Amino acid sequence: MTQPVATKEMDSNEKTSSSVRSAEVIDAVYIDEAQDIFLNTVNAQYTEADYKRVLRKADRILLPFMWLCAGIQQADKASISTQATFGLLQDTNLVGQQFSWLTTAFYISYLIGEAPSNYIMQRFGVNKPLFVSLFLWGVVVLCIAFAQNFTQLVVLRSLQGLLECTIAPALVLITASFYVSREHAMRSIIWSTSNPGLDIITQLIMYGIGSATQKHANGFGPWRWISVFLGSWTIVTSLFALLFLGTPSEIRWLSKEEKHITAARVASSQTGSDRGQKYEWHWDQVLDAFRDPQTYFFFFAYIVNSLPNGGTAAFGNLVFVSFGFTNLETIVKCTIPLDLVTIACSFHGRLNYSGLCWSVSFGLITNGRYTYALDSMGSLSYDRYYSRNWIADVDIIPV
Repeated sequence: MTQPVATKEMDSNEKTSSSVRSAEVIDAVYIDEAQDIFLNTVNAQYTEADYKRVLRKADRILLPFMWLCAGIQQADKASISTQATFGLLQDTNLVGQQFSWLTTAFYISYLIGEAPSNYIMQRFGVNKPLFVSLFLWGVVVLCIAFAQNFTQLVVLRSLQGLLECTIAPALVLITASFYVSREHAMRSIIWSTSNPGLDIITQLIMYGIGSATQKHANGFGPWRWISVFLGSWTIVTSLFALLFLGTPSEIRWLSKEEKHITAARVASSQTGSDRGQKYEWHWDQVLDAFRDPQTYFFFFAYIVNSLPNGGTAAFGNLVFVSFGFTNLETIVKCTIPLDLVTIACSFHGRLNYSGLCWSVSFGLITNGRYTYALDSMGSLSYDRYYSRNWIADVDIIPV
């Protein structure tokens, strides 16, 4: 009577062992495929012309789509300020602190989603997680157009924050896997300027939507059409991300030789690779981060900037309306000029150390979006300015 039980237990153990071996084989195949690109990089003989050719190709393809992805995130999360002046508050019957809770819920879920999303990208790569998050948050933004009350809005905003938290780490990982350390700062500034840059484009489109709906009023308010536009645009952007964005081993627009050249450039700079399978927690790297004075500068500078920025991002257009501007005038006379100043400051700060200091100081005092100037800190000499490149090394991020 006991023999069948023992047999079942043995069968169960064999199945478990078999599944474990299968998982190990899958991981081994994944590692082999990813590392195949990097096997000959140490002894590879490539000319400077080869490096420049691949660099130009990466710039030509990566930067426009990284710019688009970073900008659409800013446009989606900040559009609530413009929507508030086009009837959002009245149509959904928001009262008291309910409107402010829409922003609070967004950032709470954004914070909660940061760690899991970073782990997922370390474990499964950048391309697919980035596509999924972009597509789903586009659907969420599209659904906001049909929200009828506070409960529906706060749930959708929470989901939006949970999905949008992947974009910045993904772009940082892509930058680190394609470019050497001296190139990080300028490339980061280029795709970071999409926050004000694409905001100018979307604000002009919102102006057109608002103007058209005011002339041809119907039951579907202008703020709802804004969500339809932004959600649809985000969904389309997700398809571009699937086709063009990812680490060198994931994308299809580089040949095998060009992937080797890209890996050789990154290996020579010792900024890591996208080999993956780095699960160990390195305490020496944690201690090194805490010894870096730039860590504390970034931490406190971001706090100082974020405290007023949270209010101006959500209530900025409402403040302008309280000064007597119409909802359309706030776009062309207030929001767009601020974006133009932000772009000018970001590139001025990249030119030299003096310009960087002025850009950071001006941004902190006026609550401008000064963070692009912080990107440039990585291009300064550590011995002279106590600064090191802050972009994460893909190969050594502790998870």
